[in-house]
Amino acid sequence: MIKIGEFFIKNQSLLIALIFIFLIFGIFSYFNLNRKEDPDFKIRTASITTIANGFSPIEVDKYITSQIEKSIFQMDEIENIRSESFFNKSVIYVDLFENQNNIQQVWDKLRRKTELSISKLPNGIRPVVNDEFDTVFGALVSISNENVNYETLFDTTNNIKNDFLKLSQRGKVEIFGANKEVIYLKYKNAYFSSLGFSVNQILDFFSLLNVLDGGGDIFSKNNLIKFNLNSPLKSFDDIKKVQIPINN
Repeated sequence: MIKIGEFFIKNQSLLIALIFIFLIFGIFSYFNLNRKEDPDFKIRTASITTIANGFSPIEVDKYITSQIEKSIFQMDEIENIRSESFFNKSVIYVDLFENQNNIQQVWDKLRRKTELSISKLPNGIRPVVNDEFDTVFGALVSISNENVNYETLFDTTNNIKNDFLKLSQRGKVEIFGANKEVIYLKYKNAYFSSLGFSVNQILDFFSLLNVLDGGGDIFSKNNLIKFNLNSPLKSFDDIKKVQIPINN
């Protein structure tokens, strides 16, 4: 029987050669291992958030949190349910068992169960299910330019987003920090009262102008003509030029 230790003591050159071969093979394997910058992993937790303005924590727990929990409690895939009731808000965390593989199907089932609870909630209150805890952003791109207006900057950002969406291995592409375009109307109540109308009349007048709807169809023997009602308000200058009738 050959003793390994004694064999390599007598053949040290062979031992050194084998160590060198294994070392080179290890280094080569390390640099060629398959790897991802953002590895995939599954999060088995979802949240159900419900906004209820004007409700106290006790009312939120009684009329919202408890009702939703009753609807989802019978799901066999759920391991644990945790909930928090605050002023004006309810948050429920749902944890799945580790052996659950078809997680997306479970979340779809959770949404259906949550929707069934809406009939038991106060009017106008709808819970929102969020199962995207595993969303990972691999890159953050900041875009700024002091020499252009915000509208041009947003259009440029949106074009860049569309270019990213064309990439084959991309995941989500979202824009953060985009401000909504808002027009502020400053007025004096006393001046409007002297003219005999209120601010609500101005808002109603603009609502009538800002119409985007189908006006109807005209059928002929060989043609179909469609009429659309388009708003004359295309820009901020159009709004400035609007003349509001007072007392007919």
